[in-house]
Amino acid sequence: MSDWPGFSFDPGARNRVPDDQILPILDIRILDGSGVEHRYDPNRVLIAAMGGEVRHMPPDPSKSSVISGEAGCLTYRSVDLSIDLTPAEMDRFIRHALRPDEYKALGDKYGLAFEWHEDFYHPQSGRAEQPLRAPWDE
Repeated sequence: MSDWPGFSFDPGARNRVPDDQILPILDIRILDGSGVEHRYDPNRVLIAAMGGEVRHMPPDPSKSSVISGEAGCLTYRSVDLSIDLTPAEMDRFIRHALRPDEYKALGDKYGLAFEWHEDFYHPQSGRAEQPLRAPWDE
């Protein structure tokens, strides 16, 4: 049993991209700081994260993380989401290995999304239910 006090967020979608910018299902894009848009499908983005590719992309110093406020971010795009995260946060995000406070920050800002639904995170504790571990995890 967790000693986390528990939390929930309004699951309604918010802070989404305009309808004319919605991407097709299964189309995932990561924009790096050099302006390169990396295109993936859900399996390939996991392989890229597990291979360390994502965490070594150059960040855009003018963008700040929606989780931590830290400058130097990559932009994740999928369907109607556009999320700025640091390379380390992006790596954890793709591997379904966010920390509870990071899960809550995304839920508070965007509502519920596939990337952080209950198959991946416990809705009350925010604990990652099936994170993909990488050699660089603490």
